[in-house]
Amino acid sequence: MSERWRRADPFVVDGLLALFCAVVTIATVVAVEPNDGPDLDAVGVVLLLGQTLPVAWRRRRPVLAWAVCGLAATIWGVAEFPDTVLDLGPLIVVFSVAAHCRRRTATVLGVATAAVIGLALLAAGDASAADVSFNFLVFGVAWALGENQRTRRAYTAELEEKAARLERSQAEQAERAAAQERSRIARELHDVVAHHVSMMVVQAEGGASVLEASPEQAAQAFDAIGAAGRQAMAEMRRVLGVLRDGGDGAAGRSPQPGLEAVVELVEGVRRAGLPVELRVEGRPRPLPAGLDLSAYRIVQEALTNALRHARAGQATVTVLYAEEHLELEVADDGQGPPADLAGGTPANGHGLVGMRERVALFGGELSVGDREGGGFAVVAHLPTRP
Repeated sequence: MSERWRRADPFVVDGLLALFCAVVTIATVVAVEPNDGPDLDAVGVVLLLGQTLPVAWRRRRPVLAWAVCGLAATIWGVAEFPDTVLDLGPLIVVFSVAAHCRRRTATVLGVATAAVIGLALLAAGDASAADVSFNFLVFGVAWALGENQRTRRAYTAELEEKAARLERSQAEQAERAAAQERSRIARELHDVVAHHVSMMVVQAEGGASVLEASPEQAAQAFDAIGAAGRQAMAEMRRVLGVLRDGGDGAAGRSPQPGLEAVVELVEGVRRAGLPVELRVEGRPRPLPAGLDLSAYRIVQEALTNALRHARAGQATVTVLYAEEHLELEVADDGQGPPADLAGGTPANGHGLVGMRERVALFGGELSVGDREGGGFAVVAHLPTRP
């Protein structure tokens, strides 16, 4: 019942309140009307209605309600009408002025109300000090309650605004996180597709060139193409799996590759026609999942560049486990990628840009360039401690 009352139209609620005030005020005046005094005539009823009915628009037009109610109450007070027992209308209007007007306006009207009450009591001539104190106390309490409600309403509105801003901020953070996740997935797909497609292209070109001279070698090349394609599809499904809910298919997906998978990666590059030597220095140890995956992708991208662009005859992959960092080096004897790829311009080469982003994510350093004595090298320094 109370919830329905709060959701009702404020004008309807205030209208019922004004009607209640009018009935109670008129009834009390009639009940205490002195036998030898003037009767409550039509003018008196109009003045009483003027003190109560403005309550109906106390929230929509509080200043107008105050003016009409105050005028009627002033005329009633100076005329020869019996005193009202309950000034419900004026009290509610004063409360509403303090609650719904601006503080400056409410203060001015509050002072004006006090002045009118004082002048009316003085004009009556028979008001005692107790009557004056009581009137000021009652109307002062009404004004203070209205001021308190206005303050509370402003505080609640401020809290709601803060909650709305927080919700908007959380939504923006969620959007940024989703965009970062999409960017990460795009980099993963680029690394996967670029590496395996490069191996497939190299194998296809080699297989076609030896198809007539050495059918067995050509068959091996085409088998390697099929294996690279299957592996590319498997890794693509694994990467895209992060977009799916963790349902029944989640258990069947293998984890993301790490440095342990570099051995298999090197074997695949060897099958593609580029001899690769793998060196592991230091004592291998478990790495954080993100760092482990990034290290694998850096080696993968560097070998992809050596396979596609460097025209290398051989390559060396060195993984150094130091005490506080991990160092990766992929060196070859080729000419290196084209200048636009080495520069990492987004328009022409995303591989080296992706490597730089991965290294920067962990506060590391990446060095890409020609080697002394010929060849090309990619060196990544990744801190393993925060």
